[in-house]
Amino acid sequence: MLVLAACVGPTASDSSEDETSSGTSEDTTSETTSETTSETTSESSSEIIDEALSIAEVRALVAEGVVTVEGNVLVKNLKGFVLGDATGKLLVHLNAVPTVAVGDFVRVVGTTSIYQGARQIGNVPLPVITAGLGTNPNATLGSAVNLTSAEWDAFDLAVDDVPTYVTGVAKVYLSGSYYNAHFRGIGDLADAALPAALAYADVDVNFAVAANLDKTFTFEGVVIGTSASGGVNTRQNVMVTSYQAAWDGTTLPANYMSISAILTEATTAKVYTTRSTVVGINGGSIFLQDADGSAINVYNSGTSVIKETLRIGNVVDAIGAFKLYNLAAELDVASLTLVAKANSTPIVPTAMADAAALTARMGTNYSLSGQLVRLNGVTVGPVGTPSTNNYVITFGATTVVGYSFFSTAHDGASQGRTAINAAIALLNTAGTTFDVVGVLYSSSGTGAWKLGITALFFVVE
Repeated sequence: MLVLAACVGPTASDSSEDETSSGTSEDTTSETTSETTSETTSESSSEIIDEALSIAEVRALVAEGVVTVEGNVLVKNLKGFVLGDATGKLLVHLNAVPTVAVGDFVRVVGTTSIYQGARQIGNVPLPVITAGLGTNPNATLGSAVNLTSAEWDAFDLAVDDVPTYVTGVAKVYLSGSYYNAHFRGIGDLADAALPAALAYADVDVNFAVAANLDKTFTFEGVVIGTSASGGVNTRQNVMVTSYQAAWDGTTLPANYMSISAILTEATTAKVYTTRSTVVGINGGSIFLQDADGSAINVYNSGTSVIKETLRIGNVVDAIGAFKLYNLAAELDVASLTLVAKANSTPIVPTAMADAAALTARMGTNYSLSGQLVRLNGVTVGPVGTPSTNNYVITFGATTVVGYSFFSTAHDGASQGRTAINAAIALLNTAGTTFDVVGVLYSSSGTGAWKLGITALFFVVE
């Protein structure tokens, strides 16, 4: 679970905005000391640094004090903004509406303090901000990091000390009298453990409200704090910069057909249109699956921007001509349109009960090709056997050839083929038993089956 907050550091009169109830802030004085106390104390024992420091140098300071720093305004709300330069990001808390605009290159002179594990420039005394310094092309938000649920739980701003631009899936729920949100990484199969309080940075309005209860959204935002109680992390706090409603997984526009209906009709060369969730990516072969388990491969040939950016869990509209390829259904030369970053409910892989169940699944019913499955308690042979990017997975008395799919987006995030092969090699060397999730698909005209693995998080030790 995740806590997304559009607020920046607390003050004595505004102790925390991590969780919200009917638009009011929860009292978390047991978890954080007031900004006034911490900053006043640190100011009295620190020296003033007049020379402009990089953000990395500010974060590396041993003691709190008055510093000068320059950078671009990356995100702002009604309480402050996130400043960025070529070396990183820093929270500037004003407890007042900033007069600067996103993109402005500014100089800030203010007193540092620690807020929820990370150094910031606080509002006691108010920092002096000078705008109109031009632009700094090295300071941008960059691409949002798609943290897995496990990475979200492990993320600790007290350790990283860097506001981090992230993306994920959030489902609003009611906890007592407070609206929080469950979190999962895009493409993840399960929620993270930590919770969050959602608000929208641009207008500083609580995002988690009654109107959004039980609704699921994908979001991007900057993690600005990790709340803790008794030394244990309790939630992540994020300034949400953008969000989008997730697809409900079932509703289709007019003239669209579900995958199940396409497989039933199966008219060769007929052009079909469907909306579904991405469960596998191998170059131009995009495997889609609906909530009822129906799956199909769509082939997007040639150069395509969308297939270079797609991730597991994305929702797409696909239009293509029906054909059989390697005995299984395919929409050929399909056009793809990204509809949503995620489905409101992740596609759950079918767990194979035992070796006999896997053997039966790899029979002659090719309408099952492309479905996401899970094998628990497997071992693996060396990478490269029987061929490049292949390896033999042993599941009880049955074997299946595993294949590391290629996905530009996942490879770029160190989650794709290169990372998968490295992990498989280590598991083989150690003889480790592990779990694996992948697309079980017909891989040849003779009916041979393979298990295609797109992302590293599908390899579970």
